[in-house]
Amino acid sequence: MQALAPKLLSGHLSIENRGALDWSVQNLLAYGCQTAVVLFDAISFQHIQTLDEHDAKVCCVRWCPVVSSRSSAKSHDILLASGDVNGAIHIWNSSSAKTVCSFRDTADGSNNSRRSDGKVLDLQWLPDEPSCLISIHAPNVIHLWDVATNTKRWRVVYEENVAALCFDPFDSTRIALVSVKGSVHVFQDLSSIFQPSAATAPKKVRIESHRSAHHVRSAANRLSDANEDGFLLQLTFSTSTRHLLYCLLPRELFVFDLSIYQPIGSIGLDRTYSSFSKFLVTSEASQLFFCLHDDHFLSIWRKKPIKHSSRATLSFDLLSSTELMAASKLYAMPNLLGFANAPFDETKICGVTGDGRLWLWQYLPTANSAGNPGAESHQMALQNLCPSLSFTVTVLSVRPSMRDRNLTRAPSSDRSGRSNSSTASPFPSSPEGSHPADDIYLAAGSVKGTVTILDLRSSAVLGEFSIWDCAVTGLAWCGLHTLVVLASEKKLSNSLYGTEIYRNRVVLLNTRNGSVRTLRADQKNTEDDGPLVEMKVSNKFQYLALVFKNRPFEIWHLPSRSLVLSAEPLPTVKALDWMVPNASDRMEVPFDPSMDPTAPQVAFKEELTVVTEGNVQTITLHHKSIVTRTLTTFEGLPASMVSAVSVKHNLATLGDTQGTLNWVDMRTKTFRQSATNRGPISRLRFSAQDRSYQLLVLFQSGEFALWDAEQKVELSWSSQVRPLFKAIDIAWAGEWFQYHE
Repeated sequence: MQALAPKLLSGHLSIENRGALDWSVQNLLAYGCQTAVVLFDAISFQHIQTLDEHDAKVCCVRWCPVVSSRSSAKSHDILLASGDVNGAIHIWNSSSAKTVCSFRDTADGSNNSRRSDGKVLDLQWLPDEPSCLISIHAPNVIHLWDVATNTKRWRVVYEENVAALCFDPFDSTRIALVSVKGSVHVFQDLSSIFQPSAATAPKKVRIESHRSAHHVRSAANRLSDANEDGFLLQLTFSTSTRHLLYCLLPRELFVFDLSIYQPIGSIGLDRTYSSFSKFLVTSEASQLFFCLHDDHFLSIWRKKPIKHSSRATLSFDLLSSTELMAASKLYAMPNLLGFANAPFDETKICGVTGDGRLWLWQYLPTANSAGNPGAESHQMALQNLCPSLSFTVTVLSVRPSMRDRNLTRAPSSDRSGRSNSSTASPFPSSPEGSHPADDIYLAAGSVKGTVTILDLRSSAVLGEFSIWDCAVTGLAWCGLHTLVVLASEKKLSNSLYGTEIYRNRVVLLNTRNGSVRTLRADQKNTEDDGPLVEMKVSNKFQYLALVFKNRPFEIWHLPSRSLVLSAEPLPTVKALDWMVPNASDRMEVPFDPSMDPTAPQVAFKEELTVVTEGNVQTITLHHKSIVTRTLTTFEGLPASMVSAVSVKHNLATLGDTQGTLNWVDMRTKTFRQSATNRGPISRLRFSAQDRSYQLLVLFQSGEFALWDAEQKVELSWSSQVRPLFKAIDIAWAGEWFQYHE
């Protein structure tokens, strides 16, 4: 199992990812998604890379403001710093997606322990020395790291717990620290060589809300604990005016002049507005303040200077208030976890929500001639929205390569069927020189009954289809643009009589137009006394096998959507899989008016291997009939404990609840066993490569392994690559890995 260039199809974010979003001067976006850092091109709004060396949730990211000039790096290398909740910091070369160096804050001050003292609260690059990075670790530790030499320059344990810091853009030796008690500590002579000491003690001021008369008290006075209204949320220096410091509280935004240590203006909220959560300041030219509120409304304010006798004060005009995520009415209101504006065009704002979607807004002031020709309207227009896996994934399926399927046309759902597409997107045309059958698409089912289609090459979401209001429990491709989707929902449970009724639904979904065609249409057939636990589509997409818990399994002919077999004589089926047919099994199909007109006019003999409690049975099918049935009994084979099976050519691999792999040779009627010692096996997947016998083994614990079925040896184990990953499903990505080995 090789470690390839990481690809992460972003889904739900963790609450620990809050604030981990940054926009570089090269128009690159970086944000934390669980334990990974996702990189986006802000111009094309395309996912370009995923960085996944962190072992804990990423809580802070920061682009280096200049291109790296390190001797070991190329001139175009762009550095990114990321920190996690365990205190680890990684410095990345975004061009190569590799770590330049890593740091950890430890109690003894060393840089070699696997565990650190506290969460990374903030990261800032030194403006005049971009090879140096300042980090704040919970609760009160400040570090200065040298990225060029991979060393620590100094470490200070501060007297108060701190939350964040910011640099003065006009004086790189002056920084402001935010205390969790609501006070601001201003260092006047910060050095990258000498650590702060008593000689460089900061000036301390206390920030209080308008209920305390807009004043600032010296630190010599007693500092009381900050109440809810006095908690300092954000601190930022003005980029256009010297000595101005903006301080955000939940209900007020203050402007302080550090040359006189006095407030010179504020924005206060009335009861009709929810509390502030973050603000962004634009340049001197526009003088705009974008203030984000807890209810995801954005209020836009314009700064207006007023001269009073001996001192200048500031007042603010409210221009507009906009609901940022009005486009998300289809779903529950997502939680906005990241918020940043572009360095060169500060009226462009990017946000990332908890469901993994990336938003891009643009401030567009327009003249309003209706009634007042001189008036302007101030709007935030949604410029782009990058969708994601909106809900928790339950099952996935990668579309197999179609080149060797020998299909003239793929089975399809009815074109006149009802459409259930919520955000259906047309599939993009294939690149020049390639065939549509070579595109690698992933279908993901969710707990909300949706099916999302993604392009694995570009990580783009192509469409999302709402099928039911219950979880999707099975997915399988049966053509270029057709999916089999199933759901098994408990409808009735009677503990007194021990009866349970399930509604087992199976449909064909056309991913081009969102139309849905029901397969098990008869109400009598859709309510069963047991759940539908597994389905398998044959290799040539002609048949569908359905396995139930307490009733016989079924075989359906997909082109005609007719039931071929309901295997009453067979005992309970433990697992089944289709064998890859030979080219010699190809035969023309006579015209049949009951068949779907879009179905292929070629049929193959296909073999289904069925494992029951006592034996292994092979069923050969052609068109809509069963040709042969062969029963084989293997002495010593623990068929009653089999939980998964995968067949390739003449080799059937059976996994059981004891974690044992049983290798069954269907020609010689013999078998061997290999113990994995890793618990019950839930899924087996052979490689799609014709000559490859590599096998993916998924365990109920969420771990998975790669085996060589010919040599009967384990090649790799998921904990060796990413020990934190626990899989709920696995699939081979078609021929895609062939190009990355």
